[in-house]
Formats: sequence, C-alpha cells, structure tokens
Amino acid sequence: MKTLALILVAAATFGSQILFAQGCLPEGITFTTQEQIDNFQVNYPGCTEIEGDVLIEGYGISNLAGLNEIQSISGYLKLFYCYGLSDLEGLNSLQTIGGYFAISNLDYLQNLDALESLYSIGGGFSLYWDPDLEDISGLNGLIEVSDINFQLLPALSSIACFQNIDSVNSIHIEACPALVNLNGLGFIQNLSGDLIIKYCDALENLSGLNNLQSIGNDFQLWNNISLSNLDGLNSLEWMGGNLTINENSSLNNISALNNLDSISGELSIYNNENLINLSGFNGLLKVGEGFYIENYPLLSLEGFESLNEIGGDVWIKNNIYLTDLNGLNRLESVGGFFTIESNPDLITLNGLDSLTFVGGDLVFYGNSSLSECAIQSICELLPGFPGNVYIENNAPGCNSVEEVLLACETAIDENKTVELSISPNPAFSFITITSPDDLPIEEVLIYNHFGQKVITTKPVNNTVDVSGLKAGMYLVELSTRDRTERTKFVKN
Repeated sequence: MKTLALILVAAATFGSQILFAQGCLPEGITFTTQEQIDNFQVNYPGCTEIEGDVLIEGYGISNLAGLNEIQSISGYLKLFYCYGLSDLEGLNSLQTIGGYFAISNLDYLQNLDALESLYSIGGGFSLYWDPDLEDISGLNGLIEVSDINFQLLPALSSIACFQNIDSVNSIHIEACPALVNLNGLGFIQNLSGDLIIKYCDALENLSGLNNLQSIGNDFQLWNNISLSNLDGLNSLEWMGGNLTINENSSLNNISALNNLDSISGELSIYNNENLINLSGFNGLLKVGEGFYIENYPLLSLEGFESLNEIGGDVWIKNNIYLTDLNGLNRLESVGGFFTIESNPDLITLNGLDSLTFVGGDLVFYGNSSLSECAIQSICELLPGFPGNVYIENNAPGCNSVEEVLLACETAIDENKTVELSISPNPAFSFITITSPDDLPIEEVLIYNHFGQKVITTKPVNNTVDVSGLKAGMYLVELSTRDRTERTKFVKN
C-alpha cells in the first residue's frame, strides 16, 4: 500500500517535470553564507536533484529562496544555527530526502509551511532546540519517514501532520512541554525501535497511539508531570526491550496495559508519586530481564497475578507502604538476584507462595517490620540454596538465616502429624534417627544454619556420623518411600 501511495504521489507531484530533472553534486554541498544560497542557480544551472548531502549552517543565512528549484536530495539535509531563518521558504519544491532530515538551533523558525511538497524522508526526521517552532502542519503530505526525534521544542503543540504515516522505526519526543496529545500517530501498529516520551508537561494521556501493538526495543515514560493514565496503549501486546515508567507525578492508573503479555527486557517502575497500585499488568506472563519496583506510595503488588517468570534480577525496594507481596503469587522462577530491601511496612513474604527457583543471591535486608519470612516456599528454598543468602536488619523472626530456618522448623513441627526422633540430641559423634512408622530411610541431608548442605548420606541402621561437623544447630531432612520429613539437632 505504501509503495503504491509513493508512486501515486510522485506521479502527481512531479508530472512532466520529472522528465527534465537534472542531477548534480554527487559529492554534496555545504552552504555557510547567504551569498552561496543566492548564487546556487547561477553556479549550478538546471540542478534540481542533489545527489549527495546538503548542509546549511550559517548565522547570516536569512532565506533559502535560491534553492527553490531543488526537488530531491539523495543524501541528508541538515539545517543548523541559521538564526536568521523564520521559515523555510525556498524549499517549496522539495519532494524527497533520501537520508535523514535534521533542523537544529534555528531560534526564530516558526513553521514548516514551505515543506508542503515533501512526501518522503528515507532516514530519520529530527527537530532539536527550535524554540519558536509551533506549527509543523506543513508536513501534512509526508507519507514516509523512518524515525521521529523531537527534542527541546517548547512551543510545539501538535504532531497531527503524521496522520498519513503507518510505519516508523522509532519515536523520541522529549522536552516538548506544550504538546497536549499524540494525535497523528494513530495509524502506527508496530515500532521496531524505541518509544521514548519524556518531559512533556502538558501530555495527559497517550491517546494517538491507539493502534500500537508492539514495540521492538525500549519504551520510556519519564517525568511527564500531567500524565494521569496510559490510555492509548490499550492495544499494546508485546515489548522487545525495557519498559520504564519513572517519576510521572500525576500518574495514577496504568490499566491500559492490560493486554501486554510479554516484556523481553526489564520492567522498572520508579517514584510515580500518585501510583498506588499496579493493576494493569494483569496479562503479563513473563519479564525477560530485571524487575525493579521502587515506587514509594505503592500499597500492593496486585496486578501481577499472571506473572510466572522473571529472567533477571528482582529488586523491590523503598516502597514505604507495602505490607506483603501478594500479587506475585504465581511467580515461580527468578533468573538472577532476589532482593527485598528497605520496605519499612513490609510484615510478611506472603505472596511468594509459588517461588521455586532463584538463580542468584537471596537478600532480605533492612525491612524494619518484616518478621514473617518462614513461608513454605522460602523454607524449601533455603536448605541447599546454591547462592549467597543475606537476611539482616529486619524484625525479630527474620534477622538471620538461622532464625528463619528455626522458624521454618517450628512451622513444620506445628503442621506435621508424625514426630521424628533424633538421639542423642545434642550429639557428639553419631545420631540415630527414628520414625514412628518405621519406614526405611532412603536418604538423609543435613544443612548448617546458613542453609548450606554439609552431609548427604544413606544411613546405616538409621545412624549417621556427624563427628566432622562444627558445633551448632543443624537441620536434618530425610526421605522415606512416600514423603520427606525435617527436624533439627544440636552438635556439641
């Protein structure tokens, strides 16, 4: 469809002129003075197609009228530091740019009306620090551009000129404080690159992205102070990179993300001061890399009910009102470190009920109210845990690995119906394990108070040699034909 549109536009625009177009300047050209622009048609008579790059850069350049016969530029077009330009009159015949198109530091440029014939930009289109530029509707005829990059445009209020574009690689909009919506991007379904929206003070939602289904790389939302919801992202299903939602002070609702089922990179949510819940991630099944939640007003993690796997590190930190981890109830696997740190109201690890694997270190640190760490999943992870375990500076009951293991054993003792017996206890050299049902013991595992496995053996006559162990408390885990039992003993 786009190819056909390009052919039709080219045919209608060029008409018979295309038969007489003349190429020139394969090496490109640089204009630094007004005189060079004024003399262009004299110096290059009949030149309508510049085959190389064009750079226009000069404080004294005040108009581009001498370029009014140029119809195409095969390379890039850059306009930098032309403080005398208030418009681009002179580029009225320009129809195609083969490379990228960049306009930067044109302090008095007010509009792009002269670009009404431009329909194709083969590379990216960049506007950077053009402080008076308010109106870019002159680009209404544009049907092709690879990337959109707008930064430091304090007067720009609309990007509706892109309504004829259905595909771009990436969009970067930053420091455009007057931009009120993203209307003009409604036909875009897939981005192969980034979507970055930062410091757009007037933006209240993301309407205009209503058809966007996938983002191939990163999606960053930073410091958009009026952004209250993510409406407009309701069709988004997949992300190939990182999702970062940081310091959007009015954001209170992310429910528009409820169709998102996969994030291949990291998920980072940081200090959005009105975001108290994460309902909206209900369809999210997998995060491929890190999972970072540091959002101090957050009341709960509910919203992640479908999340099953996190490929990288987990860091849940400085969420001052978070009391439990409910919402992560289906999380089974974490590929990296698992860190829960400095959540002062966190009381319990309830919510990690399904956790069976952590690939890195396990860290519970500085959670001043955390006393309930001995939940079943943690009790099953700690014995024999292959990584390092740091459990410190929490509330009593969760202040050390030994303390948690003892609490786990107490929980086991309270719930089991068959009592194991170890004698003598304390022991010096040997222990004898007795099970009231007299089932043969197939294997015995013994763990120290750090959760490290120190003995694996099949007992002879239910007796195990513990003479090589250091003095201290140990956890014994034994396997019979139909179950596993745990108890503890003291080595003198």
